[in-house]
Amino acid sequence: MILVLGGTSTTHKVIKELNSNNYIISVATEYGMSQFEQRYLNKVINIRFTPETLTQFIKANNIKQIIDSTHPHAVLITKTAKETARSVGIEYISQVREIVTFDDYDNLYNFSDYNEVAEHLRSTGYKSIIITTGGNNINRFSEFIDCSYVRILPFEKIYQGVHRCRFSLLTHYSNARSFL
Repeated sequence: MILVLGGTSTTHKVIKELNSNNYIISVATEYGMSQFEQRYLNKVINIRFTPETLTQFIKANNIKQIIDSTHPHAVLITKTAKETARSVGIEYISQVREIVTFDDYDNLYNFSDYNEVAEHLRSTGYKSIIITTGGNNINRFSEFIDCSYVRILPFEKIYQGVHRCRFSLLTHYSNARSFL
């Protein structure tokens, strides 16, 4: 059995190239589950693995190989998968796409963390900001509530988090279109 860590467009390519039904796809979000379970019936699970739960899952499901097709910024699961595969003696294959950089554009800034982004926004005085960090990090931008728009996935849990951060449910943009 092959465990495909996924939830991205790369995951579809990996599954197609497998040319086999001997796989399980693991996604980490409700959104990933909603997109993948429709296409890969009874082949998708929604789990955020820890080293312990991944080890247990590998043993319980006779996993012989992990193919990592997660998002390039999903560094925790990539690290967990590599280390766990090595510790249990199975093959790990990375199909994580490269991070694209846009260094040659004017007025494009790269930041190493959300604190740097917030500091930049404070210092520039932008009047209209679109925040696309997703629901998990929206709280870091609460101070910009009066001049920002938020793009989030259309799930109740995310709406609640946005609302808790004082962003009005009437002023944020929800994009339900799938980009997979």
